[in-house]
Amino acid sequence: MKKIAFLLALALFTSCLLFGCTGKPAAPASTGGSAAGTDGAGGQPVTLTFLNKYPEDNYRPYFEQAIRDFEALHPGVTIQMESVSDEQIKDKLRVIAGGELPDIFFTWPGEFQRKFDRAGLTLDVTSYLDADPAWQSGFLPAVLETGVYEGRNHSIPFRYSAMFILYNKAIFEKYSLSEPKTYEEFLNICETLKQNGETPLLFGNAQTWYGAWYSGTFNQLCVPYDTKMNDYNPAVGEFTDPGYIQALQSIVDLQTKGYFSPNVLSVDYYQAREQFCAGQGAMIVDATSQFSIYEENCAEDWGFFKVPPIAGAKGSADYITGGAEAYAISAKTQAPDMAVEFVKFLTTKEQAYKMTQETGLPNPIIGSIDENNSSARLVEAIDMVNQYKGIAAWLDTDVEAKVADAFMTAVSDCLGGKDPAEAMKSVQAAAKEVRDSQG
Repeated sequence: MKKIAFLLALALFTSCLLFGCTGKPAAPASTGGSAAGTDGAGGQPVTLTFLNKYPEDNYRPYFEQAIRDFEALHPGVTIQMESVSDEQIKDKLRVIAGGELPDIFFTWPGEFQRKFDRAGLTLDVTSYLDADPAWQSGFLPAVLETGVYEGRNHSIPFRYSAMFILYNKAIFEKYSLSEPKTYEEFLNICETLKQNGETPLLFGNAQTWYGAWYSGTFNQLCVPYDTKMNDYNPAVGEFTDPGYIQALQSIVDLQTKGYFSPNVLSVDYYQAREQFCAGQGAMIVDATSQFSIYEENCAEDWGFFKVPPIAGAKGSADYITGGAEAYAISAKTQAPDMAVEFVKFLTTKEQAYKMTQETGLPNPIIGSIDENNSSARLVEAIDMVNQYKGIAAWLDTDVEAKVADAFMTAVSDCLGGKDPAEAMKSVQAAAKEVRDSQG
């Protein structure tokens, strides 16, 4: 009996040497440098909280499956995802910014993210990118650059979008119209359409973020780039350049000339989009992220073109309005390696390709959009975007929240009859309030 007990003890001791005292085989190392299924510190199970956007039925299943696939590759890791809508996530992150952020959270690069960066709440992921050159070089450089703060990467883009003007091909052909190369040509198209009883440009600002797409685009075209970027810095921004008034006036002119659809302050973006899909207007401003919606719902064929440069304006036509959507990691996460590993998984070429194929969301990974996983239109649009020097981020996420609100109010006020110069005074007042709070 003593001999049997000794042999059993020896076998148990050998098993512990081979597999660890838990009796389970040791997990293989992951590409992120930590043990798969653990945080790399003691081999304990890991639970990561993940705040995402995309709760809709056409998006949510993709993310749920991606999480299941990642967990299968990393036994012991649990990803707890919460998905909320666009506006809800802005409110939620503003509320919790002073407390504990989720381990991984959706963000818009720009001032929306920079406030977290300045507060030291986001993990600097530069070293992870540098340690994996294949991962780092897989992103479109201009899109990866959107998450840089003080020379360091603080977020990883998983999607990006850019703004174009979509047009109804049948209506354009009816009046022998072609895609404009200059803003003057664009205005001539609008006038021709109006004179023939057509609605030139479908627009609705009941949800003021849509008006921010317009004001952000015209700011880019009318304000010198360096001046604009200085003003977008909440510590010093003044917004006194006359280009901002010209930008607002350009929006007002589209309305006063009769080029917008009626009732712009009571119609929202979604209604305008439905009207375009039903053939009730010739053009609409929208982003590449929504191309799949038009592909599925438009009654007639459609094309798209860049927002043309304005002759004599002092802005830069080298940038296109748009922006990335990204994932940041809390600086306080207890499992930074595994959090990065999850974000890296979501932005592999294979996973990015699958996201675009299943959801229609454009991804920023080089070579991960083609006519097999998206439409020919999206492929063409992405090629056009890549010809720009960079992306001018959406206004409502690129400036401080109070300034963004003032800009969106200014657009609505101008559409309601207020003088653009007077409307800009409220933006300047908001900027001063923000500057004072920074000091």
